[in-house]
Amino acid sequence: MRTLLPLLIAVPLSAQSVVYEVSVPSPAARLFHVSATFPARGKDTLYVSLPAWSPGNYDIQNYARYVRHFGAKTSAGQPLFWDRLDKDTWRVVTGKTDRVRVEFDYLADTLDLSLARIADDFGQFLGTNLFLYEEGQLQRPAEVRFTLPAGWQVTTALTGGSAGTYTAPNYHELADAQTFVGKYSLDSLQVDGKWIRIAVWPADAYTPAVQRNMRGDLEKIAKTENALFGGPPPPYDRYTRRRARAQCVAVRHHAPRRLRGRGRELRRLHGAPHVARVLPPVQRQTHPAR
Repeated sequence: MRTLLPLLIAVPLSAQSVVYEVSVPSPAARLFHVSATFPARGKDTLYVSLPAWSPGNYDIQNYARYVRHFGAKTSAGQPLFWDRLDKDTWRVVTGKTDRVRVEFDYLADTLDLSLARIADDFGQFLGTNLFLYEEGQLQRPAEVRFTLPAGWQVTTALTGGSAGTYTAPNYHELADAQTFVGKYSLDSLQVDGKWIRIAVWPADAYTPAVQRNMRGDLEKIAKTENALFGGPPPPYDRYTRRRARAQCVAVRHHAPRRLRGRGRELRRLHGAPHVARVLPPVQRQTHPAR
């Protein structure tokens, strides 16, 4: 009697990944241009959505309302039919293609900690703002690439790779990633063996006096927080403090479970709800002139 063995075919991780590209064609227009390429083999219909809220900020924001000029096409560039299933979900007829590429512009004109913004030579966004996900596929890995104006840099929670490609192991990490792009001052200091990064926009606002005061204050805050969470060492890999005109954001990086349930202590410590998001190590890249 013969034994039939199932044949398992390994699919390369790159073929399973969702590939995103983010660009700022014209800062004055205050639009991010986003493309996302999804695996679609064996599917007649692809459902892609944007979240309605962000981790750490539970107000319903309906990020899909900022999407403009949505479109879909095959990897060969042939247009695909799509329609709107609901207020934050798009339905794309795949045409039996292996990969579907969707593109849209995202209006980034609002000053808010959980919304995307472009102002002059600076931009910011959360993963929940720009990155579509396929329904039922939140565990898919992601790759993100940037095309930015000359001289703009990237400071992001995503893990940096080669040739300017950033990665996230799943959509949960991708959605929780805050990213800053543009021309700004970037500084760092080490407290209890972990790096704290400081990003300040506009760049000329980071004067020697501001630098001295901010570094001193952040060292005190970090030491107090580390003690609060049972450290040192602190419960993060790296920590970024970003200050933009009329805004102040603190972001942690790769915080383990012992951070959970400690929001009340953090709010009491900071005195304002600016403790933002759990993020992996910050990467930086400067884009050359093209």
